[in-house]
Amino acid sequence: MMFMDIDAIIGVVVLAFIGLDIFTGIHVYKENKAKTGRFFPSWGSMSTLRKANTVGLLILVIVMFYWLYNYSILAP
Repeated sequence: MMFMDIDAIIGVVVLAFIGLDIFTGIHVYKENKAKTGRFFPSWGSMSTLRKANTVGLLILVIVMFYWLYNYSILAP
């Protein structure tokens, strides 16, 4: 019973962190829009690490959806 409480606490902390990150990101994007006229930075002005993270996350999402469609409980 104790482990379930710890798991719930960890879940709430993770969700709070993600929510705070999204809230901060929206605030930063609004400031960027006011300064430059666009929400996101241009591809040329992004660092190499940020470009790699963006491409890697897109690939990860595509692989996850492929797995969900073919091999998970959601497969037809």
